[in-house]
Amino acid sequence: MANQVVGKVVADEIVKKVNDLVHFYFREISQIPRGSGDEKAIADHLVDFAKSLEASGVTFERSKHKPIENKTVHNLVIRKPGTKGYENLPPVILQGHMDMVCQKETNSAHDFTKDPIEIVVNGDKMTAKDTTLGADNGIGVACAMAILKSDEIAHPPIEALFTSDEEDGMTGAIAVDRELISGNRLINIDTELEGTFYYGCAGGINANLTIPVVMADVVDELVFYKIDISGLKGGHSGVQIHEKHANAHKLIGRTLNGLFTSLSKVNSHLNLAKIIGGDKKNVITRHAEAIVGVSTEHEALFLQEAATLADTFKHEYKDIEDTFVMTAVKETGNYDKVLSQETLNKLVSALMIIPNDVLAMHGAIEGLVETSCSIGVLSQDETAITMASFIRSFLETKKQFVVEQMRVLAELIGAEFSTDADFPNWEPNLESELMTRFKQTYSNVFNVEADLQSIHAGLECGYFAKNFPDMDMISVGPTITGAHTTEETLLISTIEQITRLLLNVLEQMDTPVTSDSAS
Repeated sequence: MANQVVGKVVADEIVKKVNDLVHFYFREISQIPRGSGDEKAIADHLVDFAKSLEASGVTFERSKHKPIENKTVHNLVIRKPGTKGYENLPPVILQGHMDMVCQKETNSAHDFTKDPIEIVVNGDKMTAKDTTLGADNGIGVACAMAILKSDEIAHPPIEALFTSDEEDGMTGAIAVDRELISGNRLINIDTELEGTFYYGCAGGINANLTIPVVMADVVDELVFYKIDISGLKGGHSGVQIHEKHANAHKLIGRTLNGLFTSLSKVNSHLNLAKIIGGDKKNVITRHAEAIVGVSTEHEALFLQEAATLADTFKHEYKDIEDTFVMTAVKETGNYDKVLSQETLNKLVSALMIIPNDVLAMHGAIEGLVETSCSIGVLSQDETAITMASFIRSFLETKKQFVVEQMRVLAELIGAEFSTDADFPNWEPNLESELMTRFKQTYSNVFNVEADLQSIHAGLECGYFAKNFPDMDMISVGPTITGAHTTEETLLISTIEQITRLLLNVLEQMDTPVTSDSAS
């Protein structure tokens, strides 16, 4: 016996009008800085947007929650009454996050604190010039705004919930409480494959390893080179971890280890003046570089080993990283300080041993990554080298096992260890009324079956499930590829599809999900 939603179909002209609004609002918010932690301007803009709709009964409320982890919470809810015949139905929450991952090409002068995103359209593809596009999750915000604006669609009371800091700790989701929302049905518009509905997500935690830095004077005659690793594809460290993209931090670690070992065989030393890596915890790092010194006597051996390592990496990733480049270019500047050999040993050991990549596949769901870890941040200052990894798992015990691995590693090499932003997973609910409604509506509207999945990434639904155990949820969205990278691409045609789906689901919410005994 199959569940079935029998109902109306929203007219094409209405879908087109709302879809045009989605495009308009996405371009509008793309002019506003909204990196994680910098959401005040976009929140203010949404307040102004809500005020412009007051004549139609729209109200708004900003979060009064105190700062979390020293981060200001910029959450906002905009409420719209139900249309005639729907006004007494339970409210539906449309939810998206305001912030975006700010990544740019190394040669870009773009300033995410003030410059608008420069949108580029090529056929069905929308990208940005030299930066992330911000469709994750600007398109979800724009969808909610369009539905709030339209006066031609039928719907229950709507609570449009806009959260902050999703990409760097989910403090916005943590802060959501019953003072802000009342509904028990939530549509998260923050997934990246049209026709795929998510009904569960992995939990995650940031794991931070800090190596104290001791510098030493340069006493030998050294020549310095910059080892530069670039051209990697990178990507989202959750949803793309199974694609086996190279992590630049691991490659720079292997490079330092290979050079260190080769020079040791001739009683020479590798010297490291500086190391630079990624700055986003949830990104598979695309670029890393190190300033290294070697004695002039063994310069030729150094260059030979660097070239050999570059060839090795090209061979290993020949079918994945087709634009990978690793160079060793002589530095013109002078360096009078390098890491002590003990500090260098600790760094190389950590980079070689720290867990990275897919660690386990799910035992019950074929093709689903169960547990993973990715080194997202590598930075050096005068006192410390910091490495921050993002651990994800559908199992809390497996997540904590990887945490313990890293804690033991830190203890062995004399580093400090800490964790933060521990967020919960979202257990799948196969009895979800909302999931059934979306699945059946999708089939009725598009005459194809939707795909139902759990996702190996953190969704705010994890916190909503923890804080509101009775909340019925589903996560949907248009197709986005390359999220969290400068290759982020939004397929334009799928915006119309997700708009059509949302409008049809909302209009059919006056009809119960029923059973079709003939099916």
